[in-house]
Amino acid sequence: MGIKKLKKTIIFMSFIFLAAACSDNKPEKEQDIKTVDSKSDVKEEEPINLPNTESISLTTAKSKGEKIKLRVERFVSNREPIWIDLNSNKKMDENEDITPFVVPGMSAYRDYTIDSEVITIYGKINRFFCEGNRITSIDSANNPSLTHLSCSDNNLQDLSLINNRNLVYLSCGKNNLTSIDFSQNFDLKEIFCDENLIRELDVSHIKVLTTLEAQKNKLKFLDMSKNTSLITLYCHENELTYLNTDNCKNLKFLSCSENALTSIDISSNPILRKLWCANNKLKNIDLSKNVNLTFLVLNNNLLSELDISNNPGLKEFWCYKNNLSNLSLDGHENLEILSCYDNQLNSLDISHLPELQECYCYNTNISELDVSKNNKLIRLSCGKNNLSQINCSNLKDLEFLYVSENSLTALDIRQNLNLTELNCGGNMLTELNINSNRKLKELYCRNNKLKALNTSNNVKLIYLYCKQNEITDIDLTKNTELQFLSVSENRLKFLNLRNNVKLEKLWCDDNLLMGLSVLNNKNIKLISCYNNQIKEKEMDRLIKSLPTHSSEENGRFYVVDRRENSTDNNICTIQQVNDAKKKHWNVLKSDSGEFTGH
Repeated sequence: MGIKKLKKTIIFMSFIFLAAACSDNKPEKEQDIKTVDSKSDVKEEEPINLPNTESISLTTAKSKGEKIKLRVERFVSNREPIWIDLNSNKKMDENEDITPFVVPGMSAYRDYTIDSEVITIYGKINRFFCEGNRITSIDSANNPSLTHLSCSDNNLQDLSLINNRNLVYLSCGKNNLTSIDFSQNFDLKEIFCDENLIRELDVSHIKVLTTLEAQKNKLKFLDMSKNTSLITLYCHENELTYLNTDNCKNLKFLSCSENALTSIDISSNPILRKLWCANNKLKNIDLSKNVNLTFLVLNNNLLSELDISNNPGLKEFWCYKNNLSNLSLDGHENLEILSCYDNQLNSLDISHLPELQECYCYNTNISELDVSKNNKLIRLSCGKNNLSQINCSNLKDLEFLYVSENSLTALDIRQNLNLTELNCGGNMLTELNINSNRKLKELYCRNNKLKALNTSNNVKLIYLYCKQNEITDIDLTKNTELQFLSVSENRLKFLNLRNNVKLEKLWCDDNLLMGLSVLNNKNIKLISCYNNQIKEKEMDRLIKSLPTHSSEENGRFYVVDRRENSTDNNICTIQQVNDAKKKHWNVLKSDSGEFTGH
């Protein structure tokens, strides 16, 4: 509603009420009423003062003329107008419109152009949202009606809530708060004070509290034993040495990872469903009372044993990087994700886990792994073990397979038609058939004994790393999506890159190449071709084929090997080095030192 129209309406309604009260003094003529409404009797430039019973003031680091985004709500029962003072004159001017009547939760954010660093909103505000406005202070002391306050992602160093006793919801994360006084806020149900600098937090008197998210602060001590209504507690990434959740019978979600906890007692949390307690200093943990657990994260601790026999509902279990020597998964038929890598298990039985979709067990010292019954596996990582064989023929849904650094002499992946990523490097493979794997995008097969590699059916390949083999020839003409290629330390005499127009990085050093051209590879940024047999004429051809880069980002051209016992036969003259530099290529030795030319 415009200011002019509002003024007329207020004056007109005032007159009607007056007329109703004094019926004997009705105006004799119609023009008497119009005279009251005329411009000569009401000056347009005079601001209207609306009821200012309550208010919230903000101070922002934004400049005059910039916009802030706010969301203001009031309850259905509250019909008092709300307006915003953008120039701090305590009067409603032409551009400071009254907010419409809204139902909580149904309003939208609005942009306001500020004319002062201090902005005041007048009226009984019940819900106020002011995130991401570079606000340096908020004064809500004069607004006791406030029930919901969201002021996250600002520049607040202090926040006083003493007069806001009706608060049930507070979100003040991503600020610079060092403390918050909740002593007068007994009705708070949800507190989000994450990503601040808070060192102490006392909420023991708030019996109705159901959610506390205080992660990424400086807390060393946290006692929640009196918050018996608590359902969700996030306190990860603090400095906690003590955490008490006794009496929290309703606790379902507890995240306390990345602290300094040496012990934790969750025996009083019988309906706990999800527990994150990674990156602490736990040597043991009792899970016997937490029979409802479905999600358990305990990685990066000091656990030498772990009993999950009373947690049959587990679907995700992460215990990697501990000191476990044994892991029994009996009775866990519902398990979908298992991550136990970097332990010394010696053996692992997952054959009875029909729902398993992801298994990460590399570097666990196992010599056998039966996956024949894990038909739902999508991701399997069992590298860096002692496996001499693995049968993946029943894994029709497999997309990700890492079997690197084992003792495999053969690998049959012909039935894994959905495979997109394969790492089988560091084995003893003499052949690798990937003709059926048409979805393959990444192939890492370095450090084997391959004499040939056919990638003609793998037209989606983006990454191909087959260095340290015995390959004498490779046809890449069908691999038009290729961006990263490493064929170093093979026996290649020829390399055709004509069709690989998306190629960005090439490693072909330590081969028998007598020439190389990157004429069609306009996106190439790195070429490593030292330890070959590229002489002056062919080197000239190679340098002429180099694309010209911008001066902001030079290409890297590793052209010679000057290490002791090097067999490098490449020749790159001073002139050729200068020609490459003119195209913004850094000409380098194998050790990344600058090369000035022969």
